Amino acid sequence: SRDHLEMEAQRLLQQAKALRDEAAEAQSNMAREKTQKQRQHDLAIDELIETYFFSTDRYSMSCTYDECLLNRLRDRRLGLPTLFHVVDRIYQRETLANEALERNDDTLLSQLNFHPSIDYSDDANRLDGCIEALIELHEELDLEQQHQHQHQQGEFHDAAFVQHYGGNVSQQLERRLQKLQQATVKGEQQLITSVAVNEDEKEQSEQQESATPAFDLAKFLPW
Repeated sequence: SRDHLEMEAQRLLQQAKALRDEAAEAQSNMAREKTQKQRQHDLAIDELIETYFFSTDRYSMSCTYDECLLNRLRDRRLGLPTLFHVVDRIYQRETLANEALERNDDTLLSQLNFHPSIDYSDDANRLDGCIEALIELHEELDLEQQHQHQHQQGEFHDAAFVQHYGGNVSQQLERRLQKLQQATVKGEQQLITSVAVNEDEKEQSEQQESATPAFDLAKFLPW
């Protein structure tokens, strides 16, 4: 009957609305979860930056800045994926800090997730040169690993080792920085705040992580 058809049509409309509402809620929950994970990730990376670049430790009392950083990197080697995250985060913070100074607009810094125990007010000066120092010191670490491998293995002919340690870390960090700078020139700000690791970088990163004792970022992350 007509009444039955109308009731069925109404039921289907209500069902469709319920499904749409359910999908919208699921999407909203996913967005909140993604935002929370990004925040937790950013704060964990900021803790690493403080630990490696600005710690007051047994090295800081007797070494130059570069010597202290080099010793910390030797003590706890960071894997390539973590180094990429460190470079990305330093670049993000430094870029936004410089832009805020140029525009005299501190509201730009609202794009950042802030760690409660870290002072971000002087990022423009504080982080200046950190990425370059990280790249330069990894050139030295690459050579150290290369010489160590030569001493242990004799002739230097291991192709996998060449890929992992033959200047590869410093070169990949340099390429990472160049990508960030290119993204800034193009105005692709979203690439600065969240730069995904390319598939080829991802594969090399996994090999690098498995080939050397790397600092475990998971210890800093709650998920």
